[in-house]
Amino acid sequence: MNAKPLLLLTSLLALASAQARAFVSVGLRVGIPIAGPGPVVYQAPPTTVVEEPVAVPPSTGYVWVAGHWVWDGRRWIWSTGRWEIPPQPNAVWVPGHWVQGSGGWVWVDGVWSVSAPATPLPPPPPPTQSPSTAAAPQAIPPPAAPSPTPAPSPGAEASTPPPPANTLVSAQPPPLIAEGLPPAPGPEFVWIGGNWVWGVGGWAWSGGYWAHRPYGNAVWVAGYWNRGPRGWAWVGGRWR
Repeated sequence: MNAKPLLLLTSLLALASAQARAFVSVGLRVGIPIAGPGPVVYQAPPTTVVEEPVAVPPSTGYVWVAGHWVWDGRRWIWSTGRWEIPPQPNAVWVPGHWVQGSGGWVWVDGVWSVSAPATPLPPPPPPTQSPSTAAAPQAIPPPAAPSPTPAPSPGAEASTPPPPANTLVSAQPPPLIAEGLPPAPGPEFVWIGGNWVWGVGGWAWSGGYWAHRPYGNAVWVAGYWNRGPRGWAWVGGRWR
């Protein structure tokens, strides 16, 4: 047999086999998911922080979405919560959370849960009564006259809300939290860092926010908790 046709036939068979293997390899790479739902973090996240909502909602209907810990590749930073409008009036926010698996920690995003409205039950049918047992209509008595409101005695004062709590706190505030900064609304905005606030349940974190400069070269001097002989007192921040 001539060697050239045999060599050509062998080359064609080898090329077809290589293309078939490449097709199978591409199909396996596309069809089998390699990565999970998010990056795997090998260091456990810190304890969840009790967070105070930042300022007040922009308008009615907003829901506070609490912040959470984020891994930036080197350390844990706190992503401050935010106000959001639900997609539907009956939507409920289910917070995201970190899940520990066999290989580390994976973040599961929060979602809006929308439940189907309950179908109201039809009213029960009225009871059937025979003409002999039917109750005769009763006369409705006239409404009673309202009793006169007693006049306040001379010198009586209306109750007032309790005075604000003392700014001195005996418990030491926790260390400050490293926050993840969202994009600035514009170049004239300055980041006001978060801080710990004292409430009824103890220390709670009040996240930072972007604030507009009151004038061109204004610099924000952050507030801090100052330890004195009687406890910890808050020294408010100011523009300089």
